[in-house]
Amino acid sequence: MKYEGFAIGQKFRSADFFLSFEQMYEFSKMYDPQPMHLDAELANASEFGGLIASGYMSLALGWKLWIECGFQDTHGKGGIAVSEAKWLLPLYPETTLHAETTIADLRVSSKGKGIITFDIALLNDKDQLHTTFRVVGIVEREADNA
Repeated sequence: MKYEGFAIGQKFRSADFFLSFEQMYEFSKMYDPQPMHLDAELANASEFGGLIASGYMSLALGWKLWIECGFQDTHGKGGIAVSEAKWLLPLYPETTLHAETTIADLRVSSKGKGIITFDIALLNDKDQLHTTFRVVGIVEREADNA
């Protein structure tokens, strides 16, 4: 969907995604090798009571689930910013998640580019919020093909 197809307040829900232990562990090992993500003994004795996913993995999952909705298709032309990330609950492996994306703002840049602000929320199968964040990106406009 091109820029003109979006409207402020529009909401999208992704398909469900099951976060396996292996996915969580491999992401953490590669990108966020902290003990709460990799050391079961230490994590079990922590306030979390077990291994948890990296907060950065939850951001990546939220974005992945939005993209897999298919609305940006090939019309996404790059990101400008990620902000306001909030980690509200620990994310444990073996959890089913989905993303809810809301169009927070639409504007056309001084260079004629479509700029969209996406508010993304990652929720579990009990509809509890794990992570919220905001992404500002460039989306192709109808005028780009004129």
